[in-house]
Amino acid sequence: MKNNFFKNFLILIFSFFLLFKIFEEIKKDNFLEFFYVGQGDGILINTGKTQIIIDGGPDNTILHKLGNTLPYFDKKIEFLILTHPDADHLTGLIEILERYEVENIVLNGMKSKKIEWIEFTKNFKDSKIFFSNEISSIDLEKNYSLKIFFPKEKIPENTSNLKSNYYSIISGLYKKDEPIAIFTGDAEILSQQKVPNETFKILKVSHHGSKKNTNSKILEKFSPEIGIISAGKKNSYGHPHPEILKILKEKNVEIVELKNGDFIFQL
Repeated sequence: MKNNFFKNFLILIFSFFLLFKIFEEIKKDNFLEFFYVGQGDGILINTGKTQIIIDGGPDNTILHKLGNTLPYFDKKIEFLILTHPDADHLTGLIEILERYEVENIVLNGMKSKKIEWIEFTKNFKDSKIFFSNEISSIDLEKNYSLKIFFPKEKIPENTSNLKSNYYSIISGLYKKDEPIAIFTGDAEILSQQKVPNETFKILKVSHHGSKKNTNSKILEKFSPEIGIISAGKKNSYGHPHPEILKILKEKNVEIVELKNGDFIFQL
């Protein structure tokens, strides 16, 4: 009887040790994942012990995606970035704030009268709030960093919704000084032109492939190898626009449409 108890005890200890090692290995993975969340954006950067979420999509789809991607017992998000307070980027973040411990939130400074924004701000709890004009770079482990390029000016409180896309946060992921990916949210061409010229492997094509938010000069500016398009299946906006697909092909950019499935890039 005692031998069986001792044997079961050893098995239990070994099982906990094995789970711990599996958890440690998962946390060491370095990857960038673009989730398909329908007509919206939802991105996860994982550099071991640090997770950064950029936008949350139009519903709770991202919550389920995170549940399948992160370890069950990892309930902490180190940084959450909302590029701008449009519902297709904001809504999924409401539940994330309720279900996860979010240490830091980065905003562009815009406010909204919509119910999604009001619910979002109710859940800030103990999170530290930063604005894009206050932070230039987020240092991560393993020599990774996320640079915040735009907007760097304080956003006027009376900004109209028509300028929402213009003020969308633009950020770039680096390893040491090597550019990896640039995240544009719904930024307009004029906004993207304010970012330094650098060659990124991955471009999150702005505004779901809208005709007005990308052109040949932007592609020449960033020279991406891969263009990610986060447009919903059979969306009513006609995203991505055929003209955008055409210029991406002309610039030899590999087109990845998330409607065909999530995209993972190993860092």
